[in-house]
Formats: sequence, structure tokens, C-alpha cells
Amino acid sequence: MIVAVDIGNTNVVVGVFDGDRVVARWRLASDTRRTADEYGVFLKALLSRCSSVESCPEGIVVGSVVPVLSDVLDAALRQLFACELFHVTHASPMPVTNSYAKPNEVGVDRLANAVGGTMLYGRPLIVVCLLYT
Repeated sequence: MIVAVDIGNTNVVVGVFDGDRVVARWRLASDTRRTADEYGVFLKALLSRCSSVESCPEGIVVGSVVPVLSDVLDAALRQLFACELFHVTHASPMPVTNSYAKPNEVGVDRLANAVGGTMLYGRPLIVVCLLYT
């Protein structure tokens, strides 16, 4: 199992994957006032609904466009699991080229969308993201 955490400006989205199959998915409000303990309680309650999550999944992948929440969620995840976290950044190896003049200014959510689209559909590719609640 892989636990994926997308820390966005509006929501923190947590997904549990078994290979390429989504086993579970939840949304939490992105709230910079919440502590690691609070997020830990939420995550523990949600993940307990998913019987396939072991005490230490194969991996935990975190992508964030909200740096202040990254440390908080890291601490919450480390309280729950005794395994390393992998942070996706603009410098992470990926099968797409980030040709922006300032590569670190491209959100990792957009890079992940480009990687996912390329892996699923190949190239050339245009990714259109629709927002929903």
C-alpha cells in the first residue's frame, strides 16, 4: 500500500493505493491553525476505516503547495507511521521536463498531473484540471 498526501491551498487530499487502484480517498480542510496532533487524529480516524493500511505502508508520498502545512502534516504522519516520507518537489526525478524559467515556482500538483497524464496516455499531452468540491 502507498499513502499519498496532496497538501493544497484549500484541501489536504489523502489517498490509499494498492498498485494503481485507489482503495480510499479523503479530503480535509487546509487549515494552518491546526496542529500536527489535530491532523494526526483526523488521519488516524480516516485510515482506520481502511483495513488494508498496515502499520507501515510501502511508502508515503507527500506533495505540497503550502510549505507551512508540510511540516505539520509530516509530524502527523510520523506520529502514525514509522517509515520515511518521500516529498515530491520540482527537483524530484520525473519523466517530464520542467522547462519553466523558475522551475521551483511550478506547483508540485501540476507536475504530478503532468507525470500522471504522461504515464497513462503518453505524449503529446495537454492536462486540464477541473476544480470541484
